Amino acid sequence: MSDLAATDRVVTPEEAEPTGFLSWVASVDHKQVGIMYMLSALAFFGLGGLEALIIRLQLAMPGIHVVTPDMFNQLFSMHGTTMIFLVVMPVMTGMATYIIPLMVGARDVAFPRLNAMSFWVQLFGGVLLYFSFIAGGDGRGPAPGHAPGGPSRSRRGPSGGRWGWRRAAGASARPGAAWGPPGAGTAWPGGADAAGR
Repeated sequence: MSDLAATDRVVTPEEAEPTGFLSWVASVDHKQVGIMYMLSALAFFGLGGLEALIIRLQLAMPGIHVVTPDMFNQLFSMHGTTMIFLVVMPVMTGMATYIIPLMVGARDVAFPRLNAMSFWVQLFGGVLLYFSFIAGGDGRGPAPGHAPGGPSRSRRGPSGGRWGWRRAAGASARPGAAWGPPGAGTAWPGGADAAGR
């Protein structure tokens, strides 16, 4: 006779897998990871759309003051960063993660744990970006990829702006370009000219 009682039974590995929300969090299945990429992109799309709405409200009529000029620059930068790095790229990655293994007839992607980790790193980076924006410690620069010409360094937070590395490297749209708006001369922040004098 067996030592197992009539009500005891052996649990198979399939039955021991997590269910519900935990099954999505712990998943390495390419289909679930692809769906999570696209759902996170949808959430960030909503945040980026809210930023775009505030930007458009500010520009709706002359003289309207929905946000301060500094906050407008922050919203503009965050909107561009969100839409490219937290919406477009995750949607493309999510679709590729979901579809390509099916197209080539593979059971899964080559490194499923690395694939799942890349999603969680992307999500953590997006959440960290928004926490820094809400805390006010970053995002005070011009739109990403534009020539340096945003607010002076004295108005920046302790981090120097999300895109401040471009200023530190001396990046510019054209050789000898001035800091500041067009027609501002060659003055750099702090009163020095382009040669640093």
